[in-house]
Amino acid sequence: MKKENIKKTAKEKSKVVIETLELILIDSIPVLGELEFASVKSGKEEICTLEIYVPKRGYERHWFMEVPTLYSNIFYEQLILDLLENFENLEKIKMSEFYKENAKNFYGLKLENSLGSVITLNFIWQGEHFEEIVDLYHKKRKNGFC
Repeated sequence: MKKENIKKTAKEKSKVVIETLELILIDSIPVLGELEFASVKSGKEEICTLEIYVPKRGYERHWFMEVPTLYSNIFYEQLILDLLENFENLEKIKMSEFYKENAKNFYGLKLENSLGSVITLNFIWQGEHFEEIVDLYHKKRKNGFC
């Protein structure tokens, strides 16, 4: 897959993630949700996946992101920029810093709305440039993204 196609796919898939987060966060009932970014072998290559769990609503989805893990940094960077653009400056939604919980195999962030809904984004598959993306996220938050 060419890099231009990867960028296009990353934008499309990131948009789906953002729309999913919006739907969960506008629910009138407080819920706990989890999005897990992982990978799975598909044919000859590993590809990025997304697992979504919102137990209180009985919602569970498993998606192939159609991005080879070799290019996960392109997808993750797009997602981070879209998260910041869509949620960082909203009064009713708070985004955390990236944090680790080794006991839970968690490395990610959370979004919380004013109703008490909490969604965690756990980046199980990280790739070799993931720390650079985390640094970009923190830098943009510190300097004011928008």
